[in-house]
Amino acid sequence: MEQLTPLINALKRYWKADLRRLTFLAALVMALVTARTTSGPRLALSLGSIASPDPRSAYRRFQRFLAWPGLDGEGYARFIFALLRPQGLLLVMDRTEWELGKSKVNLLMLAFLYQGLAVPLFWSFLPHDGNSSTPERIALMERALAFLRAHFPHLRVEGSWRIGSS
Repeated sequence: MEQLTPLINALKRYWKADLRRLTFLAALVMALVTARTTSGPRLALSLGSIASPDPRSAYRRFQRFLAWPGLDGEGYARFIFALLRPQGLLLVMDRTEWELGKSKVNLLMLAFLYQGLAVPLFWSFLPHDGNSSTPERIALMERALAFLRAHFPHLRVEGSWRIGSS
């Protein structure tokens, strides 16, 4: 836990949350870096004793944390940019589905590549099984672009789009 203290102190500037949630968020950031994945079950294993020694319990805690209304995408994005200070952004979008007991959690994730790692920036819970639709992908991208343009006024957006099947 001591190794998380500097990260917890940095997180306090971006969220009003209790120490338990800030500790979990710090552990989650470290798990993203060490596990090099956004796979829920793999991240839960990387959370170690912060969440629970039982992988199923750690995974449930991870899922509850993601559903926490206080975890807004903009606060998280401000923190990530302050921490990593990326020079350029290559955005990638992907959908992932996790099982939460008998239910499924379908997430559309927008991340940026940083030193070979996809760092999640914004996400959207999809209210259905299967692939995301074009309007859902556009809505997530518009939310991210509004944030990026507000915080990076000299941002130039260019790129190519490959739309998967809906």
